[in-house]
Amino acid sequence: EAARRRSKLGAPRVTLIAVTKAAPPGAYDWLRALGEKDVGENRVADAASKRETAPPGLVWHGIGHLQTNKVKKAVRTFDAFHALDSLSLAEALAPALAAAGKVWPVYAQVNAARDPAKGGVPPEEALRFVEALAAFPTLEVVGFMTMAKEDDAGDRARPCFATLRELRDEAVRRGLGRVPPA
Repeated sequence: EAARRRSKLGAPRVTLIAVTKAAPPGAYDWLRALGEKDVGENRVADAASKRETAPPGLVWHGIGHLQTNKVKKAVRTFDAFHALDSLSLAEALAPALAAAGKVWPVYAQVNAARDPAKGGVPPEEALRFVEALAAFPTLEVVGFMTMAKEDDAGDRARPCFATLRELRDEAVRRGLGRVPPA
């Protein structure tokens, strides 16, 4: 629905990422038949085993917290990463990506909801975080990501995402990363 509304407004293209956490292996064939190619997994081991039997041509997105001891497997498994939440993780990822000859599109995770149960940098540190990530040529910041509090629905979640939009706008203004404008 969001993609349909945005296309009417002439806004940038929206990419639908099918999160396949509990999907059976046959779901990937079904997704490809529907023309979908982007799949998201939050666990490296699950994604690695599913990728082995999935049809070719899928783009694998890592969408969950990544422990540094799983970095090498994540680099082999994912094509993009949506939860870059610390410089220490960037420091672990950079050499693994360089060894694999990869540059990862990444999304800087911001805890815009200020939820202690969620990861990410605080909003007031987000732009400095993206500036620091420029030191890692194998990490290409293409956007921000956040999650609202679990119990925030509808209008209660809006401030969280408004904060993220403000950060995106300021990042574009400063020329940080490859964050697309609105």
